[in-house]
Amino acid sequence: MVSLVYPSRGFDSLSFKSKQPTLYDASSNGRSASRHVGGHMFYIGISHPELPRHLYAQIDGFLSYVGKSKKFLIVLPDRAEPQGVATGTPAVNNAGGYAKGISSINLKNLTPSVTGWFKENDFFKFQNHAKAHMCMQNLDSDVAGNGVLVFEPPLPQAVADGEPLVVRDVPFQVVCLNNHSHQVNLSRYGTNMMLMEAV
Repeated sequence: MVSLVYPSRGFDSLSFKSKQPTLYDASSNGRSASRHVGGHMFYIGISHPELPRHLYAQIDGFLSYVGKSKKFLIVLPDRAEPQGVATGTPAVNNAGGYAKGISSINLKNLTPSVTGWFKENDFFKFQNHAKAHMCMQNLDSDVAGNGVLVFEPPLPQAVADGEPLVVRDVPFQVVCLNNHSHQVNLSRYGTNMMLMEAV
């Protein structure tokens, strides 16, 4: 059984963008309206530095196996650690949970009284969900270890009370849109690819 976790974090360069398909309408009187017409996705471009054959072989073998159809997980090195403290065992704090479309939730089990427990542009995901989310404003925990997390994109599905959050080494579930590998010289190899979040 091949483990569907990308086998390296040693990237030479990384690009990252957020995409939410949206339709815009404008009337003759100048009024405008917009609406989302599809699910939100993160797009990730990565490239590796020159690698010796034995290290390149691991990556090439993995990409050959997943192709463009199999989903796999990848942890991005520059986003693996949050900017905030992010200690404790964060979990959803609402008796009824939260419905699809919500983008602000209460958390519990945070380290109490921390300024900057989580910070803008930190990433997280709910333990039982595939979708990654981005924190949109700094979160400070109160004396009881609670806090309010504001994030994007909104919930694509409901979350239950007590649902744990993953705040470190957040894995993005992706597919490979294309991949390109090349031999740099007789003993060194490189690769680059574009990935799309796939939930």
